[in-house]
Amino acid sequence: RCGLFWDYCSLPQKPRSEEEDARFKAGLGQMGSLYASVAGTAVLQVKDLPPRPAEYDGQLKLFALHGAWLDEAALRKDLGHRGELLECHVDWDAREAVVRFASHAEAVRVCHELGSVNRSAELMFNDRPYDERGWCIFEQAVSSAVDAHIRQAVVANRRRGSTNDRPYD
Repeated sequence: RCGLFWDYCSLPQKPRSEEEDARFKAGLGQMGSLYASVAGTAVLQVKDLPPRPAEYDGQLKLFALHGAWLDEAALRKDLGHRGELLECHVDWDAREAVVRFASHAEAVRVCHELGSVNRSAELMFNDRPYDERGWCIFEQAVSSAVDAHIRQAVVANRRRGSTNDRPYD
C-alpha cells in the first residue's frame, strides 16, 4: 500500500468550519508520528519558494482584533500613524483585518512594531526562508530522529554479528 500526505493540501486550511477545524487539529496531532514513522515514511521537502506575487506587496493580516481596534476608525488611525495605509478590510465576525501599506518595507516594519506591542499580525505572503519556518524545522527534526534511530539499530546489529542492514524487518 502507498499513501500520499501533503501536509498543506491534506488538511483543511482557513477559513474552516467547526468540523474542519476539529479535523485540522486532529491531523496536526498525528503529523509528528507520520513524519517519525519507521514503517516506511519518506518525507520530501520542497524548499524552493516562489517570489512574492505583486498583489501581496505591502499587505498584512491582523488577527484577534480587540480593544480600541474593534472600532474601524481607531484601527485606521493607529495604523495610519505607523505608515501610509492604503486599504483596510475588516472581517468583524473573525476579528481579523487585511491591510495594505504603500510599500512592502512599511508593511514589514509595521508587522514588527505590532509584534512588539502584542498585536497579532503577519505578512500576507510568508517569504521567510524554508529552513527558518517552524513547521519545516519540526518535520525535519522528527524525520532526522528516525534516521538516527535506524542508523543506531544497524550499528547495534553489526556489533552482534548480523549483516542485516534493515533492523526493523
